[in-house]
Amino acid sequence: MLDGKPRSAKMVASKLLKEAEKRAATKGVPFSNDCYPKIHSQLLSGFCQATGGEMDVAGNIGKLSAWSPTLDRIVPELGYVPENVRVVSFAYNAMKGQEDDRFCIALACMILQENGWLPLPPEILETVRIVEK
Repeated sequence: MLDGKPRSAKMVASKLLKEAEKRAATKGVPFSNDCYPKIHSQLLSGFCQATGGEMDVAGNIGKLSAWSPTLDRIVPELGYVPENVRVVSFAYNAMKGQEDDRFCIALACMILQENGWLPLPPEILETVRIVEK
C-alpha cells in the first residue's frame, strides 16, 4: 500500500524492473527492459511462478514480507532477460539464492521428511546427493 492505497501491478512491475537494472549493473549480468510485459502479466496472476502460492502484490512499498513479489533469475548468470526471469515470492527467492529449483525441492522434501510427513523418493535422494557435492 502507498498512503493506504493498494499498489497496482503496473507500479510493482516498474519498481521490480528498476531495481533489477541496478542489480544487473552491479553484478555485471545482462538486463533488458523487454522483461516488463512478462513481469506485469505474472504480477496480475497474483501467484508465485515457482510455488503457485499467492503473493502480496498490493502490500507496503519498501516493506518485504515472505509473500512479497520479487524477480528470480532462473539461471543467475544469464541476467534479467525475458526468457530468464519470473516473479516469485520473497520467501522462495531467499531460499533459492544462487541455487536452482532442484535445490529448493530437495530442501523442502528434507524438511517434510524430518517432520515425518513423507519418505524421500529415490529421485529426490539423488538430487540431495547432487546438492551436497
